[in-house]
Amino acid sequence: MNLVRNRSWLWWTCWTILATAIAAIVFTGNHFIWRYHIKRYQVVRPGVFYRVAQPSEYGVHYLVKKQGVKTIVSLQLYRPTLKKGLYDPGDPDGSEERHYVEQLGAKYLEWPQGNEACWPWPTPWIYEQFFALVDEPANWPIAVHCMGGRHRTGTLSALFRIEYDRWPAERALAEMYSFQFGLPLSLHEHNLRTYLPRPHPSPEVWHELVEYWQPLLEKRAGQLSDYEQLVRAIRFAKTEHSVQAALEKYLSEDRPFALCLAQRVINQLEEPLAALAAERASAALAQSAGEPAEW
Repeated sequence: MNLVRNRSWLWWTCWTILATAIAAIVFTGNHFIWRYHIKRYQVVRPGVFYRVAQPSEYGVHYLVKKQGVKTIVSLQLYRPTLKKGLYDPGDPDGSEERHYVEQLGAKYLEWPQGNEACWPWPTPWIYEQFFALVDEPANWPIAVHCMGGRHRTGTLSALFRIEYDRWPAERALAEMYSFQFGLPLSLHEHNLRTYLPRPHPSPEVWHELVEYWQPLLEKRAGQLSDYEQLVRAIRFAKTEHSVQAALEKYLSEDRPFALCLAQRVINQLEEPLAALAAERASAALAQSAGEPAEW
């Protein structure tokens, strides 16, 4: 009887040790993958915007093939070479990131940022590229990275929170600093605190916008459900004479949210609508009683 008990205890002990060892290996491996291959990874908004430090080949593969990322944006000043394999000590000797991303079927963009006087604050052209990229659902999900995934990546993530999630600056700053950002930068904080997201219409103004634009865009866009859909529909159809004429009429009559809408649909100063929009903007700025959204 004692022999049977001893054997049972021995088997139970061995299985416990084995299970513990397997669990430790799995935990260590998982921790290694997340800390090495996709460090500081965060889903900022599911299906739309992700952030990460410089990924390895495995990390890029995970983003594209496992998370369905369609667009990867590098904020590095120089085009990175990826680390390959399970562990790649020393200088990376894998694929060039652009080539590897494109081989996997995703789009790769480079927005070099690093030597600007106000680093890590984005340059004006990065602002424009950022809005153009995130405004278009065909680009989603988007993954943005720099080297450490803290400063440059953190800045664009904070801008996303304020612009698209409508977070207050304090909340966006707190999240940014939680990624080992380091000491705050006073000018950087000031820029985020004073950043004004592009305005969205109130429910009353949205009703008027739908009333004006729905008959004109219904065949192309269907039922207008939100302001971003309206902006995309107008941008797509604005070369049509009827839509161009409707835009000019909407602006010249000082209709609700006219300047805000014009700002979203004008791409180039050479466009016919640009001169009229500038004229209406000058008139709005001259009216000291005007509300910021009207400007």
